[in-house]
Amino acid sequence: MKKNFILLFITIIPILPFNLFAQSKLTVEVKEAGKLLTQLDGKGEQIKELTVLGKINYTDFETMKKMICKGKLTDLNLEKTSYVYEPSNEDNRIPSRAFSECDKLESIILPESIEGISGMAFEKCSNLKSVKFPSTLSFIDIMAFQSCTSLTEINLPNNPIKLWYASFWGCTSLKSIVFPEGCYIGKNAFSYCTLDEIFLPANYECISPEAFNRSCEIKTIYCQGGPTNCIADNSFSDWIKNNATVHIPIGTMEKYTSWETTCWSDFKLFQEYKVPTSNQYIFSHSTQITPKYKSLSITTNETSNISIYTLNGHLVFCENITPGVITIPLQSGFYVVKTNGICNKIIIK
Repeated sequence: MKKNFILLFITIIPILPFNLFAQSKLTVEVKEAGKLLTQLDGKGEQIKELTVLGKINYTDFETMKKMICKGKLTDLNLEKTSYVYEPSNEDNRIPSRAFSECDKLESIILPESIEGISGMAFEKCSNLKSVKFPSTLSFIDIMAFQSCTSLTEINLPNNPIKLWYASFWGCTSLKSIVFPEGCYIGKNAFSYCTLDEIFLPANYECISPEAFNRSCEIKTIYCQGGPTNCIADNSFSDWIKNNATVHIPIGTMEKYTSWETTCWSDFKLFQEYKVPTSNQYIFSHSTQITPKYKSLSITTNETSNISIYTLNGHLVFCENITPGVITIPLQSGFYVVKTNGICNKIIIK
């Protein structure tokens, strides 16, 4: 009897971890908004990675918040959900304080049709490292990501977006950000951040007072166009004005340094560069390099060695390319493309 018990115990042990692992990931399709809790069937507290499909409402956001704060949920995918809201008193946005102080949340993919993120929606999510924004996003409200101290990068959609007051205040792990065309950067939007570099578009709606003030020590600013007066005198701190290098298109130095130019004329360090725009190309030996929307097209007549680097030296692509055409997907920003030993700087929009 004792021998049989030992054999039974040994047989059961390998099964337990598999069952526990199987319960840690779950995909749920919610057919009726507000019924997520019912469809979890009591498994919510054990789930670490949750993918939700179908229709959700405010009640379902409350359920997900409890799963994070009182359970084990760390990774949430809402990409294929649609938010059912009351047009009389709600908008198509992530609700206010939806995930505030959910310090276990590490990553989230937002609904692909959402238009905005309400105030303090992710406030003090101190372990949040990754957020995927939908292409439909048009605004991020006040203090939406305040004190998300583990957030290392944000990839904003390539459309005009409004970043309201203190939207990313105190995100102390952010190092670089590319702003899209037509963006609005609100007061204190990036105060108390530790950004090293920012990429400004050729056209932006406004850079508000103190947008990059208060211990934000940006060292490099890349401007894709000439100066505009849609910027406040104190958008940047005095430290940034005295220490940051502003990279500007060739031929714009006089405009940037003119006493009539708001804010920019206070900067001390400028460097002009020559880059192609999205409808131009670089021809290097037998290789044509053409920047496109979030990608780079390379046409070559002979085998060529292509290396692509970010401006801080990070290698993102390296390959020997045979004759033909290749398209390389890239995030918006500035890159150095090395073709058979010759370097060119390009912009991906």
